[in-house]
Formats: sequence, C-alpha cells, structure tokens
Amino acid sequence: METTPEFRDWFLERVREHTALREEQAKMATFALVPDLDMAGARGAALAALALL
Repeated sequence: METTPEFRDWFLERVREHTALREEQAKMATFALVPDLDMAGARGAALAALALL
C-alpha cells in the first residue's frame, strides 16, 4: 500500500512485534518491504524471489 514512510515503518514494526515465531524460525526470519510487488499471494512472492536470482 502507498503510505508515508512514518506509517510504513510504524506498521512494519507492529508486525514484527506481534508475530509469534518458533525459536528456529526467529533465527532466520526477516521482515522486509517489497517495493512495487504489492500483489497478494504467491504471484507477488514469486516475482520477488525471481528478482533475487
């Protein structure tokens, strides 16, 4: 979603704060913004992963 950087940072911090992860997940998990790939579900995730290859 398009928003101000302040709201985006606040929101992402709330997500990090309230996401319950198991110990092994917490060691590897990262929370990141994926600019311009705001499509829901697998398609957006696949496009983001493809960009990393």
